[in-house]
Amino acid sequence: MAPAPPHLRPGDALTVTVYYRGLQPAAVDYTQFFQLHAPALGMAAQADQPPLRSGNPTGTWQPGEVIVDHVVLHVAADAQPGEYSLNVGMYDPASGARAPLTARDGAPLANQQIPLATYVVGE
Repeated sequence: MAPAPPHLRPGDALTVTVYYRGLQPAAVDYTQFFQLHAPALGMAAQADQPPLRSGNPTGTWQPGEVIVDHVVLHVAADAQPGEYSLNVGMYDPASGARAPLTARDGAPLANQQIPLATYVVGE
């Protein structure tokens, strides 16, 4: 039996640590997004910011470079109770177009985002 997802309450802060490995400099300085979302319930939390708060733009990433970033999401006070997926992705801030993301096997990821974890929001 799989362990139960961690619980959050409306108003909680969730700190996410992500590790990126540069393959090559990107053609665009992307903004990363983190979303605690459920299709039937909507958005419980969201944070958008450039990696390292613009301290290391994706256009400067070098092959093999490891980028570690910490992002804080705040669960909305009016978040509906239920199960949510925490997802991450990147987009071009000028056009809004999401960066193409693929799984390790090369298959494109749904909605150009990576599912990181599942959380339950409730009292």
